[in-house]
Amino acid sequence: MATTNQHSYFGGLLFDSDDYSDESDDSLEEDLDFEYPPEKIIAEFTKNKQTWYLVKWEGCPVLRSSWEGIEIFNGYEGLLREWEVEKQKQKEGKSTPLDIPTFNKEVTELFQPSKDFQIIKEGQDIEPGLHVRLNIYTGEKEARLNIPMKGEEEYMPTEQELVIVPQPDEEPFEQVALRDRIPQGPPIYEAAGKITPPQMKEGGGDDFSTFQSAMSTLKSSSGAIDTSLDSLVELSHDIYYGVEIVKDGAVLEKLACLLVGSGSSENDHKAASILSYSLQNNPNALKEVHEHWKLVMYPSCTSSPFSFSTPNLISLLQGDFEKSPSPLAFKAKISAISHLLRQASIRDEFLKNGGMELMLQIFLKEGREWDAGRVRIAQLVMDNFLDDGMGAELGIWPKGALEERSVCQGKEGALKDGCWEFHLQALAGEEEWASEFLMKLMARRPRGGSGRPEKEL
Repeated sequence: MATTNQHSYFGGLLFDSDDYSDESDDSLEEDLDFEYPPEKIIAEFTKNKQTWYLVKWEGCPVLRSSWEGIEIFNGYEGLLREWEVEKQKQKEGKSTPLDIPTFNKEVTELFQPSKDFQIIKEGQDIEPGLHVRLNIYTGEKEARLNIPMKGEEEYMPTEQELVIVPQPDEEPFEQVALRDRIPQGPPIYEAAGKITPPQMKEGGGDDFSTFQSAMSTLKSSSGAIDTSLDSLVELSHDIYYGVEIVKDGAVLEKLACLLVGSGSSENDHKAASILSYSLQNNPNALKEVHEHWKLVMYPSCTSSPFSFSTPNLISLLQGDFEKSPSPLAFKAKISAISHLLRQASIRDEFLKNGGMELMLQIFLKEGREWDAGRVRIAQLVMDNFLDDGMGAELGIWPKGALEERSVCQGKEGALKDGCWEFHLQALAGEEEWASEFLMKLMARRPRGGSGRPEKEL
């Protein structure tokens, strides 16, 4: 996200280069030496005849958005078109523009990480992915960028890390008899593992009130649904709100309908993001989905009297893909589906209703703008069906052997399950991810039948 434009950026704030040294620029780029694709534009301004866009980066909080020039959208021209539609909505009063002064104030209150540990002050928000530790002597939380430091040969992921803070000199220890160490009375109850609800503020204006309002608006389908979805996109990162979102069957069904295109062209992307964020690394949320899996797979989005079959999530997505395929939106949808497939009933219905054929159809869509979607599909298949190290349940898919080359080259047989390797072969020589995908798929592919040996793919 670091830029090299004539202005320097941090979070969403814009600083003139006269007030920001080159040394600070270099330090910032070194600290943030990773890339995230742009997700959407949330504001713009023009200075010295040049337009700057406030870009929300995929997988990052809104407060980590940054001002960028138009060149950042090479390969993401669809975001510019979506922004023009959003600006027109704002002019017509159908959408609320971003409050820049409030946004800048919130950015300044955000914890600014560096290479060194800093104390996290009360009320400060921290972004995901930082190296956070608790100093057991002071009781204060400290954080820094989650990057290797000099002298560290290997850096463990934050969730697996055991941090040892240097201990002060110990006082002489006096041996205590065992009988005196036994606590009196029942143990104190601790809510370890429980997800506690956030604190509400008197008079509203807090996240909990915003969440309740957004959920109510979404269920009633009245009011500013766009704004409600924006609120839920932000709040769904929180484990508590993620569980509450999928626990509500009506909201879950509404999100499934929006996911398949039953709404505006932007809301499908937002619905996909909400589902992904709610379920990501949130086993409690996944348990709640089990209670409402039929509402996800068979949502009541349409009520056409001419329909003689029950629509399902896959058939509705198929229609959405054929009607108006958006590479950016479908990339988000594939991520949402990947998380939903962790639920066994949804996974079984997905396979029964032709979900893998749809994934292969999207995978074969021509154009470099679909490359990111192809990577997401590869991740979906490996995480859910091929790689037990990622929690996949093996033996569910693939079931059949390889198809003949002539079958896969034909229009009618191109989407058969036994043709995945044939289509992957060309990409495997160019892309490392495709090569890994192909090897894992071949390792799990049943032998025999009409399939050819591995070397004749």
